[in-house]
Amino acid sequence: MKILAVNRIGNKLYVDDNGVKYAECRTCKEVGRGYLKPIADFVEAKQNILGVLYDCNECRKGEKKRWRKENPEKTRAYNRSQERIKKNREHRKKWEEKNKEKVKKMKITRLNRETAASDTIPIKEKTKTLKQYSYSCALTGTENNLQADHIIPLVTGHASNFFENILILKRDLNVSKNGRNIFDWAVQEHEHLGFTLTRFNEVMTEVALRSGMTLEEYKEYVNWCFDNQIDISG
Repeated sequence: MKILAVNRIGNKLYVDDNGVKYAECRTCKEVGRGYLKPIADFVEAKQNILGVLYDCNECRKGEKKRWRKENPEKTRAYNRSQERIKKNREHRKKWEEKNKEKVKKMKITRLNRETAASDTIPIKEKTKTLKQYSYSCALTGTENNLQADHIIPLVTGHASNFFENILILKRDLNVSKNGRNIFDWAVQEHEHLGFTLTRFNEVMTEVALRSGMTLEEYKEYVNWCFDNQIDISG
């Protein structure tokens, strides 16, 4: 197997000849039992270099059971707080169902406030793009923490602030893409960020049609914009 990454405590991420990934479990390693396990046996953690938490699900389950046994009062308090959270979510969901227009306006307001490009993209262009994707992230379908992204970054000198060049993305996707070529970014990051290339191609086909292009023509145009950037700093 090939080593793909090593975290700060020395645990490794591997891939076998069939493309299956495995990670080392910290606790299993410490107690001397079989510690190399498929990444499906771990909780995903995108912020970690291995892409998963240090301990496998079995070890985490055992640790939780031990902690609950040793901390009955804290466990009861936690359970009560989870019940409150569940009730609040149910209440909010019912409210949103009864107030769909208010929810749409709230999302537009939040987008205008939070998007990194809020001072350059006109509100009507953001609103038009939000409607295009049913008030959700174009690639993941997530309805919260949305931002407006310049598909072709302004820094290339070939971009606009209008509908043809705007995509609604979840905040972490927008931060990850930043000034990168969207086609290169999607190939490199789609698994890590939770969207499929099939969905990406569907969205980009729609984006290409906005400018009267096919997907391949639009991809060539985007590549040209990056290869022929104009200095706009002055």
